[in-house]
Amino acid sequence: MNRNHNPHELKTHQIDWEEGEKLPSGSLDSDRFIKYLNRKGLVIERKDNLPRFANNNDIKMTKVTRSGSAGSTPTVYYPPSDSKMQKIIIIHKNNNKTLLGQEILKKKNWIILKEIFWRMI
Repeated sequence: MNRNHNPHELKTHQIDWEEGEKLPSGSLDSDRFIKYLNRKGLVIERKDNLPRFANNNDIKMTKVTRSGSAGSTPTVYYPPSDSKMQKIIIIHKNNNKTLLGQEILKKKNWIILKEIFWRMI
């Protein structure tokens, strides 16, 4: 059975890894992209869902060819603009299933419990 290895129909970019060729200019690998997102205020822990995250938030990404068949195909990401990052952060703050949304929900619960406690005294 043939499996679709490029379900989002991403562009592929040929990189000769043996020659030590660099990634496309302006792009970040998954580790650097996670650090970039965390630095901008968006909490991301798992890198296995980064292609889905990027696709859902219209972040430009490119699949890179690799030698060998082991592991997943490397993907490089292009950092979004600051205004796009702010929109993504707002979306994640309003969603209880994201890490950022869960943090905000915990803070809100703590504030509510503190108010209830002080009213009881």
